[in-house]
Amino acid sequence: MNYVETLFGLSGKTVVITGGAGTLYIKVKQMLESVELGEVHRINLIATKHFRTQAYYDSGHWRGTWKGEGGGLLLNQCHHQLDLLQWLFGMPQKVTARLMFGKYHAIEVEDEVSAFLEYPKGTQGFSLPPQERLREPTVWKLPPKRQTRS
Repeated sequence: MNYVETLFGLSGKTVVITGGAGTLYIKVKQMLESVELGEVHRINLIATKHFRTQAYYDSGHWRGTWKGEGGGLLLNQCHHQLDLLQWLFGMPQKVTARLMFGKYHAIEVEDEVSAFLEYPKGTQGFSLPPQERLREPTVWKLPPKRQTRS
């Protein structure tokens, strides 16, 4: 039995991450690794499709609480995007973030996060999963490949 199985056995709880590397993301990863897209200098992630209304939080006494969910926007709603961000671009060397708790909803966990990410070789990233906006598609933006003048 490995370490993770031992922890699962002791806690009686498990964690499952689904919806990971679909065909599109696998292709993007291959393009990034082959440098087909050029060198990445900046990464912007705007994840708004996980918008929650106050009615969502009111539908269960455990929602939006540290005890019930263990977190808000980062742990409960945007973990797939954070997982993909790390898988595609690697682990940042430094993260500077600001979290707001109960800014848009009557909850005790974070419902707004702004983070500035610093990667090796000077690549910078900005993650903004706002909860004040209605559901929209997640947007990943990479600046276009630098053009060389002839």
